[in-house]
This record gives sequence, C-alpha cells and structure tokens, in this order.
Amino acid sequence: MADLSRLEFRLPGADYERLAGLPWSRPLADWPALGVWTLRRRVGEGRHPIHFVEAGGERYAIKELAPALAERELRTFEFLAE
Repeated sequence: MADLSRLEFRLPGADYERLAGLPWSRPLADWPALGVWTLRRRVGEGRHPIHFVEAGGERYAIKELAPALAERELRTFEFLAE
C-alpha cells in the first residue's frame, strides 16, 4: 500500500486524532504487528480492496488506492462537503 502519511484528512465528522494514530506509512500487512487487526478484506464496487480493521477499540474501513487516486477522491469528498 502507498504511503498515505502525507495526505491531510479534512472530512466532516472524522476524528483526525484517531486517524492520525494509524500507521499509514507502513504496508497493511504490517499493521497487525502494530496493534491494528484486520477483521475482513473485500473488493469494493470499484474493484479496489477494502480492509476492515480495528485499533484501540475503534473500527475503520480502509480503501486501498494508488496515491494519485486517493488524493483525487479526497479532493472530491472535500468538494462535496463544502
């Protein structure tokens, strides 16, 4: 998985402190050793893998994308939020 640590999350309702605590600079395969457990993995409608993980009692859905596509999706979400 790409290094997403440089992306800024600015979506309404998101708990940025918790999101920032996830090990974004590491491949998802390394996350269990860092205390983030994979609950399930499936392929989304757009055929991108979606990983459902748990860390610190919180559950997250993480969509695996190339950095350029992830940045484009975040820009789209920010635009829609405005």
